[in-house]
This record gives sequence, structure tokens and C-alpha cells, in this order.
Amino acid sequence: MPESPVGDAGLRRQIWADSTLAVAKARRLREEIDVVSAATRATLTNSRRLREQLWRNRAQSRAALRAGRDGQDDGFTWFVVHGVIDGYPVWGSWAAGELLCNPLLTARAQLLVDLEESFVFEDPPRCLAASLEDPPVAVALTLIRACDRAISIDVSTPNALP
Repeated sequence: MPESPVGDAGLRRQIWADSTLAVAKARRLREEIDVVSAATRATLTNSRRLREQLWRNRAQSRAALRAGRDGQDDGFTWFVVHGVIDGYPVWGSWAAGELLCNPLLTARAQLLVDLEESFVFEDPPRCLAASLEDPPVAVALTLIRACDRAISIDVSTPNALP
């Protein structure tokens, strides 16, 4: 026996009402996802900034400790490099003979060392091989060249510390 037209109309109204509620709920969920996504992006940005500041502070502290322990030398006391590789922010810091780097920057810099990259200067004439160990100026130049784009380079010499 076929459904009556009244029954079909009632069923259609119920389906329409249910689908309207589902669409409204989906819109509310999309708005909540947008809010959570924005909060996540803000948290990640803040976390990255705090992590970079932590590395900078650690590098400065180690350099100050070393300078007090070893006296003055004529190299960098510490340096911090921030840059971008393949669209990702990277950082590296050197202090007290210790290099700390973002893994992506370490891999790219190691490639330069393995390829025996060198830095040639005209005045005074000299050549430095890419390095991740020593001298500090070669390490800094290696990290800078490893970046697609260097964003900031903070450097301190022994005389710059109080």
C-alpha cells in the first residue's frame, strides 16, 4: 500500500528539519575549529619565540662563564643565527665551543662541510673552510650560508661582555 501524501509531506518536513539542524551544527563546529586553530598557531608562535630566547640566554650565559674562566680570547664569545630553510624557521647558537642547532640547520650545514665549502676573503687575503667545530667565525659563516635566508645574526666579542 503506497504512503499517503500527508505522510510523505511530514517525512519531508522532518528530513528538512534534521538537515537544517545538521548544517547549523556543522557551522558551529567549523567556527570552533577556527578558534582552536588560531589559538594553536598563536601558541606555537609564542613557543618558538620563547625557545629561541632560551637558546640565546643559554649561549650568553655559557659565554659569560667561559670568559670569566678562561680570560679574553680574540674570537667570538657567542653567536646566534636565525634563518629560514625550505620555509621553516631555523636557529643555531654557539658559545663556549659548543654548537646547538635546529636539526634542519645542522643537516644543511653538515652538507656544506661534507662538500668542503670555503669562504674566501680578499682583505686580508685568507680562506676559511666550512666547519661546525672551529674557528667560531667559520662556524657562523657555515650556518649563515646553510640558510636559504638569514633573518638575524647576533654576535658578541669578548670585549662586548661587561
